[in-house]
This record gives sequence, structure tokens and C-alpha cells, in this order.
Amino acid sequence: MSKKSKKEIPYVDYHEYINSPEWLKKKRQAYWCLGKTCEVCSTSKRIHVHHNNYVSLGFERAFRDFVILCAACHEAFHEVVSSQDLGRRYIGYTHKCSLCMKNKHKQSKYVSCSTSLRTKQQKERKNRILRICEVCATALSGRLLVENKTNNREIAKRKKQEKRRKRLLRSKSRKKTLDTVP
Repeated sequence: MSKKSKKEIPYVDYHEYINSPEWLKKKRQAYWCLGKTCEVCSTSKRIHVHHNNYVSLGFERAFRDFVILCAACHEAFHEVVSSQDLGRRYIGYTHKCSLCMKNKHKQSKYVSCSTSLRTKQQKERKNRILRICEVCATALSGRLLVENKTNNREIAKRKKQEKRRKRLLRSKSRKKTLDTVP
């Protein structure tokens, strides 16, 4: 049985796509959906849109296929993980690293730094949680905000508090409507 060789990113196609109006539209959509700050270190200078895979090139989805990174974080990431080594499988996004799309290494969850700077319209969406593997975390060490690291317990606690708050608001509104009706 012969081993399959890794597919290389088609150089000409990729660079033609990056210079096309379609890419400009996708890039603007990514900025609108994910914010215009680095999701790792929260800076807003020299922002790049990072592809975490090349399988969906031309048909990317903002929340799945892009991560907003500053030039320094993007460069630090690609010093450790080359573009040719990015994950290629299109299935199973929920269990893969948000940056390299691999699930070989232990992962930690981080709240995206761009969620705090969203507009009112964008805040209605839930916070974006980035899964970052050990390899990517070491590549971004010193830039990755440790205070954004989350536990599953903290997330569950916040969800529970939010449900409780909504339940209280509903019960108060019901009481008001019952009190106003003669």
C-alpha cells in the first residue's frame, strides 16, 4: 500500500484568489462577523485574515474557516506551522484547533479577544471560543492572553446564570401583566 503524498496548495490559484474581488468580499465579511481585532492578543494594528484550511478556498465560512490575527501573531504562528501543514479535513470542526485544524495535540479553550469590541448587532451572537492546540499555543506564547482561557465549568456556570436571569425576567413580566389586568 503506497502512502498518499500531501497535496500542496496550488500557488497560482491561491494568489489569484487572494487578489480577486471575491476574496475582498469574503475578507470584509470576516471583519464584520469576527471583528477587526486580533483574536489572540487583541491588538487592532496590521490585521490579517488567517485561513485555517485550504479545502474550502473560495467557499469559506467566516466562523469556521477564518481567524483574525495581527501580523505579529500570524507570523509567529507560521514560523511553527507552515501553510502546507494546515489541516485539510473539512469534517469535524468542533474538535480541531481553530488555527491549524488538527486534533493530534491536547487543546485548550480561549475566548476570542474580538468579542468584547463587537457592535450591538454583533453582540447578539454568542461569544466565539477558540480551541488552540499545544503546538499553536507554544507558537503564540507571550502573545496569547492567558486570562481568556476558559474551563468548561466556568462556561457552564455562566450559561446557568444567564438562564436563571432570563427566567426571573420572564416571571417579573408575567406578574406585571397579571397585576395590570383588572
